[in-house]
Amino acid sequence: MGAANGRSSPAQLKRFAESINLIVVAVTIEGGLGTGNVDMKRIVCPWMVVALLVSGCNRNREIDHAVRVADGNPLMNEAMDNARRSVDRFIAAMQSPQHGQSEFRVKCAFIDGEEVEHIWLDQVTLKENVFCGFVFNDPEYVRNVSAGQFVAVPTKEISDWMYIQDGRLVGGFTLRVLRDALHPKERAAYDQRVPFRVE
Repeated sequence: MGAANGRSSPAQLKRFAESINLIVVAVTIEGGLGTGNVDMKRIVCPWMVVALLVSGCNRNREIDHAVRVADGNPLMNEAMDNARRSVDRFIAAMQSPQHGQSEFRVKCAFIDGEEVEHIWLDQVTLKENVFCGFVFNDPEYVRNVSAGQFVAVPTKEISDWMYIQDGRLVGGFTLRVLRDALHPKERAAYDQRVPFRVE
């Protein structure tokens, strides 16, 4: 699944990107997120972008896009709060990875004017309560950051964290919200495609 230090091979990055891609496409097709089945096309700004795709994966660019979610969406905001409250669990695992643990990543917000986009960081390290890592993919809406850029974010300002343990997703709170919003058939297809189990 990957080296203990969380570094990913190109094949693993592609699989991770495609797993997010499937979530994004399916949520967009269903047209909503959360118990209210929110119509993405009708939500008024402010927005937050909660899932990004890697532009290098072998998929149709017409569906390579981010999902916009209302800034006040309670399910997504709760997911981000849960990630921040439990970040010490992620730190402990990242600093002393056990056998079967890999793919350590955090997600953070990038702000450019009125746009807010949440993007994963890869190859994450920690120094004095600050995460450092490389932007996982090119953004769709903000223009002040790019894929591969080295950035830093305080631990209490992340919007999500994740790693994989023995093939099982740990953390990934915002991903779980998106997955739960899928139609059952789309969710089943997603579960067959991703390189981890969601329990």
